[in-house]
Amino acid sequence: MDLVTKFRAAGLTLREAPRPFSNNPDIFGMTIQRDLRKVPKEWFEIWLGQQTNRVEVLGTNKKLAQLVLFVHESVRSFTETIEAWRIKAHGGGTKGLNTVLRNNRLPVSTKGTWLEDGSYHVLSYTDPRKHHYLLGVDERQLFICKLPRACNKVTDAHKVLKPQAITLYEGVSKVTRQGEFFFVDATTEETMAIQDGLRHHTILLEKNLPIQLALEQNKGRPGVKGRGNPHTASEVVCMPSSPLVRERHEVFVRGTVRHVDHGTVRFNTWKRVLRNTERQLSGVSNWID
Repeated sequence: MDLVTKFRAAGLTLREAPRPFSNNPDIFGMTIQRDLRKVPKEWFEIWLGQQTNRVEVLGTNKKLAQLVLFVHESVRSFTETIEAWRIKAHGGGTKGLNTVLRNNRLPVSTKGTWLEDGSYHVLSYTDPRKHHYLLGVDERQLFICKLPRACNKVTDAHKVLKPQAITLYEGVSKVTRQGEFFFVDATTEETMAIQDGLRHHTILLEKNLPIQLALEQNKGRPGVKGRGNPHTASEVVCMPSSPLVRERHEVFVRGTVRHVDHGTVRFNTWKRVLRNTERQLSGVSNWID
């Protein structure tokens, strides 16, 4: 059974990409295409690359319209452009470039070429490790999620994507999910600490802030809005998670949380934000959307 048939068994549409996603046709690539004038309006596109690449569907769930995809390929090189806006967002020039490289787990000694528009052409490599992805429909849009470890079933993929802390809340407190983010009730102590911090101006209340931006700032990074559609909360605060762990902070939201691909959620009380365990792509490659 080929990939197209297996995707169809999960209620999903797969098409062969018309061209490679990088300048090396041996490299596997995958993305989501959207066209509101067509039926279906969304579909997956895959470029299989070299014949030795292993790309297999391990498990499907038609009820959820999701599947687990396995990908394994050898190390291969390709060149890619780091956009000028990403470099500029981190201070510009060599300093900004080195920050982008470090954030993508690449050595600052990575050699490349500066382009006239301020972008940077860099030599990069594919990851030879075995990768597992959860693909399918979440509410009203298609998604691609890189799993933190191997899974053969969709139900198992859901389990490994849950932060460990979520299991402590389930059955005790209501858990709300929007995309990759989970929201749980702030404890009485956390709520009191937020109210006290706002009253004495020791913490900052931010309005209409992308949640990912708040999480990045908590890690000591400058935080860059970049491109894409963020999960934006109408009210956001950051608080120390524990007096014993002062360098770590938690993000709390209240009011509405909006995202173009998900239904809006509304909270009258403060909610702690937890992100799923999805693996972030290493390197600067954007050949998986």
